[in-house]
Order: sequence, then structure tokens, then C-alpha cells
Amino acid sequence: MVPPFSYSIGSHSLLLFLVFCMPITGTQGECGPPPKMNHTEPITGDSFPIGHTVVYSCDRTSGYYEIPENSKTITCLDDSTWSQISELCIRACEPPPRLQYGELQQIYVLMNIFRSGLKVSYKCRPGYTRVPGTSSSVTCMDDFTWSTPAEFCKLRSCGNPGDIDNGELEATDFLFGSRVTYRCNEGYRMISRRNYRDCEADGSWSNIAPQCEAQICTPPEQLINGSFNPYKDEYRYQEAVTFSCNKGLTLFGESSIFCSANGTWSSPTPTCKVVSCQDPLVPSSIRLSGFVGPYTLNSAVRFECVENLLMNGSDSVVCNIHSQWEPPLPECLNGCSSPPDVKSGSLKPDYAAQNIFRKDATIEYSCLPGFTAESGITRTCMGQRSWSDPSSSCSAITCPNIGVIAGGSYMPQKDKYEYQDTVTFTCNHGFKRSGVESAQCTINGVWTSNFPECRAITCTSPPNITDGSYVPQKHTYEYHNTVEYACNPGHILFGEKTVQCVNDGTWSRNPPKCKGVYHNYLLFV
Repeated sequence: MVPPFSYSIGSHSLLLFLVFCMPITGTQGECGPPPKMNHTEPITGDSFPIGHTVVYSCDRTSGYYEIPENSKTITCLDDSTWSQISELCIRACEPPPRLQYGELQQIYVLMNIFRSGLKVSYKCRPGYTRVPGTSSSVTCMDDFTWSTPAEFCKLRSCGNPGDIDNGELEATDFLFGSRVTYRCNEGYRMISRRNYRDCEADGSWSNIAPQCEAQICTPPEQLINGSFNPYKDEYRYQEAVTFSCNKGLTLFGESSIFCSANGTWSSPTPTCKVVSCQDPLVPSSIRLSGFVGPYTLNSAVRFECVENLLMNGSDSVVCNIHSQWEPPLPECLNGCSSPPDVKSGSLKPDYAAQNIFRKDATIEYSCLPGFTAESGITRTCMGQRSWSDPSSSCSAITCPNIGVIAGGSYMPQKDKYEYQDTVTFTCNHGFKRSGVESAQCTINGVWTSNFPECRAITCTSPPNITDGSYVPQKHTYEYHNTVEYACNPGHILFGEKTVQCVNDGTWSRNPPKCKGVYHNYLLFV
């Protein structure tokens, strides 16, 4: 007979739902469906040959597991009945929970069923230690769930790994699995292979603490025509040497350098040079200082130009390490200084930054906004600090005269209106403005808008009255026009008989009324 096939998941073996049918040669008959077993997976098939074996499997999705000491198989016997089988499945807990800090004791690892009330215990994983006073076990409870364990193991501490000379460490903690990293202070270098230590499972630190050694510099390059002090075979971090040149030579560069944090010198080795500047000749000038040489490093000379000449450059120069005057020697020019202003104009940008202009140099101006010139405005340097008169001038942009506003006026009234001038319009009594209240002269020489009109104020025909009329009767009534009402015969006028056209285009009052007279009595209707 072929045995049931099984495979392992974790520490437990699971039987596959297999039915093994083994034909028996020469045997007749068959068995019907196998008996149903509580809490097992269903078995398909209505008939099975004699000698065939069926394997049951518990419904683990519902929390049922096979009882280890009980058989899981039945066989179709020669008399076409099934062999006997005991109760197979029992309710149990799933395998115990997996804990990060603990692992099951070996006795429970191979168990494949965990019944209610069973207690299993753990031990701490490598790198963890027991927490005193806590339980290291869990129990399969009546509802077939595991009790919640206390955290009975904690990470093992390796203690402080130790400080190092001339360095420092970086770490988050000193627990199992942590790493501390060392680095050397500025001016020191690490001579150890590893710059870290790891906290291991047994509570010890890996490696040994690294070491830091001071940076070393080799001697600087020899100074030609000079020397340095002190002289040593090697120099430690921040040790310095000082250079000096032979008599008559000047040191070019840093006179003192030191061994830096990366093992190099803070500056290159200087050089020794002969520094001698030529006699500074500036035509048409006099010297205010530095009258005679020799001119060596940092010798200074100050100049002044003779009368009416302009100095182009600095009036003071110094002899530098390259035996040159710095800044370059000035020159005394027969020219002009900053040009004078032009009324309502400004110097063009090309010339605005210059302070000195040579003789015959020509400069250009632009008119300010709102002004214009008939031609370009220029000036020429005549020499001896004198400028020519402007070739042209800037005049204000003007707008056309306004003229007469019929029925109104404007302010101010001028012979000429220039850029940005503003006039305000008003209408006479009996007239009403149609259009803008003011206008401004623009940079283009036109007014911002058309001028308004002053139109005569008019009234529509006055209202008619019953049993009466008014005179005069016209199509249009102008401001201050009046009309007079009169009643028809047999009627008396009540109210003012005249009304007037006023400045808002309405009549001054409501019209009067006419009342009829009958045998010397008034009729009130």
C-alpha cells in the first residue's frame, strides 16, 4: 500500500487530501461513499473498489487538527464495508506566535497540535536577555487563541565601547545590533583598519577601539636665496615654520606657514625677489612725496598736475612685489572734468560714468521726458577745463490752444500749455457740461481727451391745466424762461400764475388750478 504523502510547513507536517486507490487483482465488489467524519474535509466519490484506502484531513480553516495517536485512514474491506475509524479531529490553537525577541523551546518545536490549556515556553533569542519577573510562556486558551505574552526579553547591552584619544564616537545606543562609529579630531588621522565597533550577541564589542594619530607634514621646499626656521625631519599638525630672505631681497608670499589638518602646508613656499621700481615719471606733474629712489617694495609716490591740467588716474602709486607701480602711473591731460548740466536735459549713459574728457572730445545729451530738441544736443571739450556751449536746447512739449468754450470757460488760461499742464472746465449758469471735467497735456503734444460742450439748459412744455391755458406756447423753453397761466371765463385761478424753467431742466413749481363759479358760488369739484 502506498503511504500518505506529507510535507512540512515550519515545524508541522500537513497531510494532503489524497485518496489512494490500489486495485486488487481478481477481487470483485466495491464500497459506497466513506462515512462522514466530523470536522474533516469532504471526500468526493460514490464508489470505491475493494482494497482502496481513503485518507481523512481535518478542516484547519475552522481550527481543527488531527489527533496524533488516532488513525487517519479507512479501507474498503472484502465484504464491501469500510474499516472502523476513531474520532479524528479536535479543536486546537494555531502554532504559537512568532516573537522577535524569543524562540520556542525545542520540546514544542516538533509538536503539531496545541490543545486548550496547553502552556508553551520560550527562550530569549541570541542578543537578548531575560527581563526579571516576567513570564516566558503563553497558553492556548478556551477560545483557542494564545494569551498575550509580556515582553520577557530585552536587547542585550554591550556597555560603553570606550572613548579614544584625539577622536570621538557617534552612536544611537549600545544595544545588540548597534554600531558605533569613530572619527578623528581635526588634524588627526585614523591609523586603524576599521573605524567602527559592533555590539554582538554575547554583549561584547567587535574589534578594538581605533586609534588617531596627529597629521604629519614633510619639510617644506627649500627657499632659494633664503631659509626657514625651525628645520625638522617632520612636523606635526599646526606646527609652523618662518621664512626669511637673504639681505637685499624681498619675501614674496606668506612669511609663516603651518602644517594643516590634511597633512599639507597651509600655503606654498614663498620666493625671494629683488624689488626695484623705475623712477615714476609723469609729464606735466609735480611730486608731493617720494621725491628720490631707490624705490623698493611698498615705496609710495604722490603726484599733482600743473595748473589747469587734469589727472587721469590715481594721484598715489605704490611699488609692488613685481617691481611695478600700482595702480599704473597717472597722466596729466589738457582736458575737461565732468560736463555741466543742460537745462531740461541729461547726459547720455555712454558718457555719464566718465570723470575726465580729453580735449576735442564731444559728448551728447538727451532731453528729459516732456521736452524735445530740434536737433541733437552736444558739447565739446575746448581744453583747459572749458566746455563749449550746448549745440541746441530742450524745449517743453506743448499742446494746441483750447480756444473758446461756448457757454462756459476753463482754468487756468495761458498763452501756452506744456506737458502735464491740466485745465478744468466749467459751464455758465443756464448751461450744462457734456464731456470731461478736465484735460491734461500729454508727452505727445495732444490733450488727453476732447473738450466738453456747454449746452443750454431746456425744459419740456409745462403741464396743461383743466379749464385754463398758458402763454407763450413754444416747442422749447430755455433756462429762466417763464410761462403764465390763465383760467377760462367762469373760473378763478388758485395758486401762482407763473412758473419758470430752472437749472436742472424742470419747472420751478407745480402749475395753478382753475375753479368754476356758479351764481357767485364756487364749485368744488
